[in-house]
Order: sequence, then structure tokens, then C-alpha cells
Amino acid sequence: MWRDTFSFATLGDAVQAAAGLVGDDGSGEKTITLKVVQPGLGGNDYQLQIVEGDGEPEDPLEVIVEDKFITIKSALDEYGDPVKVKSDDIKDEIDNGVLQGILETSNDYSDSVEFEFMEEPISFAGGIDDFEVKIGSPYTIQKP
Repeated sequence: MWRDTFSFATLGDAVQAAAGLVGDDGSGEKTITLKVVQPGLGGNDYQLQIVEGDGEPEDPLEVIVEDKFITIKSALDEYGDPVKVKSDDIKDEIDNGVLQGILETSNDYSDSVEFEFMEEPISFAGGIDDFEVKIGSPYTIQKP
């Protein structure tokens, strides 16, 4: 009878949900990946939408978090026109603002990427809870 020992240690970690924001840095299209800090299925419930600011001239960028819905309202220029949201603005909110402890940037982060306003929110996906190996449960081992 053939027998071997398998280790499931690499399967035990929960995975963070993520979403890709597509923008332009002046030289072409770039995708910036944002991740929910807390790993697991709960991260899949997050949504993000970048919209035009609707306040007074020279109002700053505003980030609103309601439950797991994140709205980023653009700043307004001196004439009251919306200013495009940049990756730097989002990173600043992640590092020092209301998104601190909620989102983080991934390795593909780039400065000065401008994002279009969104008619619909984007959803975060890919988050999974801890994988637990249980005695007596069938598992399929596949060759990579």
C-alpha cells in the first residue's frame, strides 16, 4: 500500500478580498489593486465608488464609509468643477485617513494614476476564510 505524508500548512491562511481600480498615469492604462485589510469572506462584501464632488468650490476630497460601502467624492476646483481622483489621494486616505485599517494598497501601486468617475460601484472579491483540514473529510490531491 502506497502511503505518503502531506502538509496542509500553506492552506491554512485566510485570503484578503481585493479590487482593481483602472486608471491612467499619462503614459497609459494602469491597474491599482486595493485589498481589504481583514482577510476572509467578509471582505467580499465591500464595494467602492468614485463619484464627482457636489459641494462648494475648493471643497477637498471626501471619503465616506457606510457599513462596507466606500464612496470617494472628488475635490472641487476654484470654479466648483470636479477634480479627478488620483491614486495618491486614495493612498493618503489609506495611510492617514478614514480608510486606515480598512484598505491597503498592493505591490502594483503607482503614483499619479487618475481614475474616471464611476456610474456603478466596484466589488471586492477573492476573500476566503481559514482553510481547516478535518479528519475524515475527503480531499483530492492534484499534481500541479
